Amino acid sequence: MILTCGARFAGYGLCLPKGKPVLLWDPVGLERLEREGSEPLAPGRHTVEFEFAYDEPGIGTLAFDDFGGVGRPGVGRRKVDDKVVDT
Repeated sequence: MILTCGARFAGYGLCLPKGKPVLLWDPVGLERLEREGSEPLAPGRHTVEFEFAYDEPGIGTLAFDDFGGVGRPGVGRRKVDDKVVDT
């Protein structure tokens, strides 16, 4: 496991089982999304990233009592060594 954040009913994780980058996401404990890379990473050092851009304002709007971005759709991208490998 590279990264995990969440609790029993929601969260996300990024891991490398058998060398393939895998994104796990469960927004509210109802459905688990698992996206696995098609190819294992070559031996050596790599940078693995996941970025998500909301179609609407994001969770930062909660600071202003605006729930406009929470639960909204968006686009996620998984990158390996600055190259997008999954959208």
